[in-house]
Amino acid sequence: MVKDPSHPALVRAQAAPSATVSRALALATILALIGGCASSPNDPSGSISITVKPGDTGTCATSPCQVSLQMPPGSGSYEVTGNQVKIGTYPAGQTVNLGNYWNTQRIDVVGANVPPAYVYIPRQL
Repeated sequence: MVKDPSHPALVRAQAAPSATVSRALALATILALIGGCASSPNDPSGSISITVKPGDTGTCATSPCQVSLQMPPGSGSYEVTGNQVKIGTYPAGQTVNLGNYWNTQRIDVVGANVPPAYVYIPRQL
């Protein structure tokens, strides 16, 4: 049969994918996304404490959460901010304790030219 758009009677309808196939594709996509997130080396997690480095996106299971930061290599010290508030100045190349936090934090190492670290902390009621 010839497909001619000017003659609708000659155009054969394409079969829509079955509901089972659609669900299977959706499930496969979701599992691939979850698997990709779970296997990322830059996604640390902790129950009451967590250690992150620049570029990490971590999750703490409880609030408050004790947060440590692996400082970037180098010499001297860098200022560290959490949600744009100064936390302190710390030596390069060290793992430092930033304190306990009750809310999600964006941690920046000012002047180090490294990406921020994010720590997601659940709100406890």
